[in-house]
Amino acid sequence: ELQWACEQCLSRAFGGNFGAGALAWVPVVGLLAELARSGASGQDYVMAPMIDSCNHSSGTRTCMDFDPLGGAFELRSASAVPAGTQFLISYGPKSNDELWQRFGFVEEDNPHDCYVIQMEVLERLIGVPGNSFPTLLASAGLDKNLLNDGVTVQRGGRVKDADIVFPGICAVLSNPMPTAGEDANKAITNLLQDAIEQLLDETEEMDKKIEADSTSSHLTSVQRLIKDFRAEKARLLREAL
Repeated sequence: ELQWACEQCLSRAFGGNFGAGALAWVPVVGLLAELARSGASGQDYVMAPMIDSCNHSSGTRTCMDFDPLGGAFELRSASAVPAGTQFLISYGPKSNDELWQRFGFVEEDNPHDCYVIQMEVLERLIGVPGNSFPTLLASAGLDKNLLNDGVTVQRGGRVKDADIVFPGICAVLSNPMPTAGEDANKAITNLLQDAIEQLLDETEEMDKKIEADSTSSHLTSVQRLIKDFRAEKARLLREAL
């Protein structure tokens, strides 16, 4: 029952300034992390039945407030909502990885989606021995842990923390950071293009395997979710290319 209650809080709680003061600390690491992130802004976390039944859309501009006089929560939209249409809310700027893990769905054309090219994949593509990045980075005078989290490709072909990641990859390539940014970008682009093309090939092969393993002509809900998840990652990577 405690696990069920904690999962309900993690997947259905709303963060905001509701005048509730300090909330009870639920003994679960995930929720504590969420509360810690919101603590600096003085947010409260609440459960709001009915309101939490609204589906998610990243582009939706809504807000939820607590009316102390009426003793009720109010959900408002920044734009008109035609009668008979679904009232959507945003669960926050979350990638499809987070949406799947916490809410069990993926969002089509999610503006907050990303793809992390893990360090071991970069090592394989560059052609250096496994776990050699830290040594190569340290020998170039850089933080040996610089690429521990890999390279995060965001929507629009952006690379997260590019001003830090690019010099690290150039150092591993034994190519000191050029003074001309264009040369550095070309080196990184070529590397990431190889990585992305390989990842797309792997995604397509995985999709074929799922369809081949299906026991019927229709995919199960889990298979469909996996397929949609990979399709969105492929969309993001093609966009980066």
